[in-house]
Order: sequence, then structure tokens, then C-alpha cells
Amino acid sequence: MWGLAAGFALTALLYASVGFGGGSTYNALLVLAGTDYKLLPAIALVCNLIVVTGGTFRFARAGQVPWKPLWPILLLSAPCAWAGGRLPVDKPLFVALLGSDSLETQESAVTALLCLATHAESRNDVVRRLVA
Repeated sequence: MWGLAAGFALTALLYASVGFGGGSTYNALLVLAGTDYKLLPAIALVCNLIVVTGGTFRFARAGQVPWKPLWPILLLSAPCAWAGGRLPVDKPLFVALLGSDSLETQESAVTALLCLATHAESRNDVVRRLVA
């Protein structure tokens, strides 16, 4: 149990540092812990919302969120996510999709970290905003 909690904390820290939520990684950790796959999306969604909401508040306070062009996406994303969540998926397909999504997300996170590491001024600005 403590290992899972530590995995969640590390995931939240790393993904939040580059502006992501970490939902796929939470799902992967839960699969490895033997959690019923039908519970995974709800647990990962709550964790993802907590991490993303914190990052959104920080970026919004810094004036980095372009709200006007973002509203259509925000309004459409909830109904589309609900519709996607209503699709029945059996366990083997769910785990296969989760694995492919996790690899893509991890590649994006590593790319973002490498970009931050190569731009020291940008990296320092991002770190200042995250800890402010």
C-alpha cells in the first residue's frame, strides 16, 4: 500500500512539473497493484483532476492560460469524456490500450523534461511558477 502511495506521489510530482496530470500512469500503477480494472478510470480521474487543477491555478495566476480560445474545448471535453466512458471495454483490451497510451504519455513527459533541461531560463521560470 505504501509503495502504491509513493508511486502516486512521485507520478503527481513528475507529471505536474511538466504540465500533465499522470492519469495513465495512475492506471498502470493500479493494474500492477491488482485493482479491479473497472475502478481504475474513476480513481485515476480523481487523481488527475487534483494534479491538473493545481497546475491550472498556478498557470492562470501567472496569466499563462488563454481562457477565451480554451472555453470551446472545455465545454466539449466533458460530454466527450462521458460518452467515451460509457463504451464497454473488456479487461484485455483495456490493459492493452492502457499500455500503449502509457508509453506515448511517458515519451511526451520525457520530451518535455528534456526541453526544459535544455532551456535553463525557461526551466527556471517554470520552477519558480510551480513553487510560488
